[in-house]
Amino acid sequence: MVYTKKSPALLIIGLLILLWGWLNTTTTIDGLQAWLHPSAAADHQKVAKKYQDDQKAAEKAKAEGKEAPAVKKGSSRLDSLKADQARLATIFGGILTVLGLLVFALPSREGDLDYYLSVFPGIAFILIIALIVRWVLDPMFANWGRAVMDAKILTWNFASIFNLNYVVLGIVIGIITVNVFKIPDWAANGVRTARFFLKTGVILLGTLYSAAELAQLGALSVVMIGVFVLGSVWLVLIMGRRMDAGNSMTGFSPRAWACAGYPPRSPRRRWCRRARWRSPTRSAPSCSGAWAACSSSRRSGSCSAWGRCSSARGPEPASSTPRRWRAPRWRSTPRASRR
Repeated sequence: MVYTKKSPALLIIGLLILLWGWLNTTTTIDGLQAWLHPSAAADHQKVAKKYQDDQKAAEKAKAEGKEAPAVKKGSSRLDSLKADQARLATIFGGILTVLGLLVFALPSREGDLDYYLSVFPGIAFILIIALIVRWVLDPMFANWGRAVMDAKILTWNFASIFNLNYVVLGIVIGIITVNVFKIPDWAANGVRTARFFLKTGVILLGTLYSAAELAQLGALSVVMIGVFVLGSVWLVLIMGRRMDAGNSMTGFSPRAWACAGYPPRSPRRRWCRRARWRSPTRSAPSCSGAWAACSSSRRSGSCSAWGRCSSARGPEPASSTPRRWRAPRWRSTPRASRR
């Protein structure tokens, strides 16, 4: 099977990122950058004014026959910001442009190269969304929050209160992209790698803390953090086993809970979805009377027919009212028999 789609999307994304890097090396988008980063623009004006004053002082000293001091223009925060964006855009845009050319140059044939090359369009799709959110939307919402508060429309900064930083905005943009615009076919294989990068990022969070920093926290704080993290991992592993969650979901959930402080969305039991009552006229095989008989005693484990009903996947009779799903607190039959 050939996985790589012959699409110019990867090449176009690479060229757009390169274009953004080139614009930052010139003065073309200085107005846009100054609007997005007003504090950096104010610092840039101070540096420029100081440079002009130094030039005037040097010219005056030269006119008086004195030795003129060397004048050197300093670097402002806006200049550093533009240089960082230009460097990252040149690196990522150059790599994606070369890969986009390879997609068109190489013939479509099955193999490892085709499989791994099909991943990069999706990665480029995620990357350009991340760059737009980080370089444009994040400072834009911060400016809007201050502008609304300065205009007396609100008495509080909504961007700061709701913590609308690039992380939250990236999640919202991702949800809108997937559910409204859908993922393009050429990016499907690469978007699937998002879980791998997410797990890698969660693991790399531990590199932010060194042994010296942990020592400064104190022994009690380290013990409390360890108990919370390990306890969260232990608790979520138990919940995943009881709810028959997949190995991948069960392995990732403890890390998300321990780091973020809340559990991710867990799927329902697979056997519960398969046993959902599709037709109200359908009768349960050899368990038609067991549902009513076991309605009050099945949670305690005293019902002998509940195991047969569970393994037979029998639907509830039409005369009974469907109950809301609830995870059982016990197992009367082995897991293999229910499947």
